[in-house]
Order: sequence, then C-alpha cells, then structure tokens
Amino acid sequence: MSGHLRLTGHRRSSSPISAYSDNFELMQPRPPSIGARIRNVTRSLRRSRNILVALGVFLFVGFYLFSYGGDGDEIIAPPPPSNEILPGRRDFKDYEERMRNMPQHNPDLPPPAGRNGRYVRFRNQSHSLLNTHVAHKAGRAYVHIPFHAAAHPAMGLGSKAPWIPLNAFMDAPTAGGVWPGGDPTPRAVSEEWYDTICPKGDRVVLDTEKVAGHLKESDAQTLIDFWAQKLKDMDDKCVEIDGRDLTGSTRVLSAFDEFSKSATMQMLKWSDLVVGAVKRNFALISPVKQRNSRPLIFYPEGKIEGLLAMHVRRGDYSYHCTHFANWSSTYTSWALLPQLPDAFKIPEGAGGGQATPEAVAEYHRVCWPTNAQIVERARLMRKLHPGLDRIYILTNGKPDYLAKLKEDLRADGWKKLSTSQDMTLNWQEMWVSQSIDMSIAQRAEVFIGNGFSTLSSNVAMLRLSRGLPFNSVRFW
Repeated sequence: MSGHLRLTGHRRSSSPISAYSDNFELMQPRPPSIGARIRNVTRSLRRSRNILVALGVFLFVGFYLFSYGGDGDEIIAPPPPSNEILPGRRDFKDYEERMRNMPQHNPDLPPPAGRNGRYVRFRNQSHSLLNTHVAHKAGRAYVHIPFHAAAHPAMGLGSKAPWIPLNAFMDAPTAGGVWPGGDPTPRAVSEEWYDTICPKGDRVVLDTEKVAGHLKESDAQTLIDFWAQKLKDMDDKCVEIDGRDLTGSTRVLSAFDEFSKSATMQMLKWSDLVVGAVKRNFALISPVKQRNSRPLIFYPEGKIEGLLAMHVRRGDYSYHCTHFANWSSTYTSWALLPQLPDAFKIPEGAGGGQATPEAVAEYHRVCWPTNAQIVERARLMRKLHPGLDRIYILTNGKPDYLAKLKEDLRADGWKKLSTSQDMTLNWQEMWVSQSIDMSIAQRAEVFIGNGFSTLSSNVAMLRLSRGLPFNSVRFW
C-alpha cells in the first residue's frame, strides 16, 4: 500500500492553520528528520503515551483519523513499481470539482447556511471528526481543508505531491456530506468557500487558553460540551478556534459513549475511491470459493465474515517499542477503553528512561510480536471465533519478511492470506491507500491491533461505532 506519505492540512494560503495529518485518522505521515523524531518521541513519551491532542485546552482527544501523533510513523508497505500502477487519473481534479459543486456552497441559501450562515473553523485541524462533532452540537457548519501529501517514493523523488480533497477519503459530514434526514445543522464547507463567504474582517478568533483555561484539567466530554455551548450561544457568523496541543490521560474515554453514537460517526462512510479499490481487490479477502458455491457478491458495508485483520508494524517500529518501555507508556486513546479484552499492564522494570530487559521484552511482545507470537495469537482467535478462515495483514513489512510470515501462518492451517502489498491500485488509490487498509480492518470479523498505534486505535473506534462487539477488537 502507500509508502511514506504525509498528508498534511497546511493551507495553501499563509494563514496560521495547523493540521497534522496523523489525524484524518486515515493517512500517512512522512517521517520527520532524525533529530526531530528523537526530540518528538522523547518529549511525548516522557509526558505519557496517552496523547490527548486538545485544540489547546479543548482536549479534542480521541479519533485520530488524519494523523498519528507520538507513536512513530504509520507507514504502510510501498506500492508496486510505477510501471505496475493501474491506469487512471493522475490528479484529484474530479474530486475537487465535486467538492466545489456541493449544494452548500451557495451564498443564497437561507440561514444557518449561505451568506448569513454560521461557520466554525478550527485552526488546529488534527482531530477533524471530533471537531465536526463539536460543530454539529453547536449548530454550525464545520470548515474542512484539503490534505497535502509528501512526494511518493514509488513515483520518484521528483514526484509532485497532490493536494487531496477530503471527499477522496470519505463520504461523510466531515467532508461536506449530508447529516441525517431532518437534521437542521448546515453541511460542512470547504476552506475555499469559507474564505469567500467569511472575509477576514468578519471572523472572530477565540483563544482556547483565554476562554477555557479554567477547564484545562476537565475530562474530554466536559470540554466538548463547554465549547459546543459556547459556539452555539455566539451570534457571530464566522468563528475560528485557535488552540495548541496538550497531552493528557484516559480523560479522552469520557467522550466515547456520545462520540461513538454521534451523527458524525454514524453518517461516516468511505469514499467511492476507497470502496472501489476494495471491490477490485475483494478476491484477496473473500471466502475461499467452494465447488458449486454461489458467485461472490461484494457489499460496500457490513461485516466481512470469516476475515481476521491484523495490524503488524515493522520498519523501525522496534525502536519506538523500546522507547515505550523506557518511559512506561500505555496504550493510546480508544485502545484504553476498559471494555476491550486485552488491557495492558505496565510491567515492573519499565520507565525511568532505561527499562530492564524483561520489561522491554514484555513491551515488544505486544508492540513488536515475533512470527511465533503472531501465529499463536491468530490461532487463539480462530479457537474463539471458529468461523475465521483467512487473514488480511495491514503492514509495512518488507516482502521477504511477509513471505516468511505467510509461510508460518500457512503451516498453522490458514489457507488464504493477503497483505497490504498484494493490493493492485491506481494512482489516486495509492494516495489514499491507508484508508483502504483501515476500511478492510473496520469490517473484518475480528481485528488484532497494536495498542500503541493510533491507526489501530482508530480502527477500534470505527468498529465499535458500527456496533461490532468489544471482543472483536483485540491487541497483541
């Protein structure tokens, strides 16, 4: 699947919008410099692994759909060489045009849309879904921005990185999609439209520290409620929230019940680009065809019976796992939900900047499992869920490693195995390939994730918001 993609929401203009693409919860950050990585990892781990990126004291903490803060780079395996890329468009102009033609981009619409509408833009765009949820509770149109990808390694160092509109990733209220029938909330608008309908002189900027500094120790649900009410009570047409990131703890979990059932999550679907890629590659994850069986039918939604999806991090992630041990890190975000069956207990000997070998080994067991541990875990899932008969592996592992892992799993009785590297994709699909992987993991009958990874945490939220049972979300 995708290589070292960084999908950042930095603006084309010079206004101070920061959007770190770990949090479209679906995309691929580009590795920072070595020095920056050491500084960032050390600083974040010393504060605690449970990152609550918060829009300042906003504590918008939970759903990393477009960025992967603090746990190392979420790197999916490189795609095929460029001469194997499937035919198709080499830009996103079709999705840009669809975005511009959305009906909410019309100044003549009655309030709360149009020229007299109610809008909110978050200058920290790192939690787009939670931001959308707050905007919805406030009765305001959420302002979304496109994401910018770094040069794609499979296409050469000189490849031009595209700006990718949000509707290429998802068909959802966050990307301008519809709210439930009868919901009066205005639909989200593009940054381009916002700049037209909300000239700078009409904008009111709220500093989170000044407005809600007294609530900075509150749990996430309290902060969400506070800001939703604040935005609802304001008469100003165009409001911008200016905030910085904070770290926190399990306070994020207080927002789970409301957020998982929210219209923002319930109306979230994958884009036709993502769904189309899964459909074309469905043979990789579909049931083993039996003689005289009926033809397989692809459904874009719903559980994929019999499929075990596993998130296997490789690359330089072993280094991060050791750092997690050195700083007594816990699982991240939604992976900390107490209802999930595989809670991680910090072992004795962790922390202090230099964990004991025994503690490092315990961290690696759940963060960097060996092939033998992966095979054993998959075997347990098959015992607990007898219908499982095939595996899809979300991974950045190299081909020789994956070949050996497949060999070991086949030796344990798994007949059908596929990985991120087996997908055939066109140019557009490569840029959203992490979303493609997540969409498969979301629908699998059982998912085994890495509790330290925001990608796995995101998949957990996606699954739970669709009503899949807690015991179908496991960790190593």
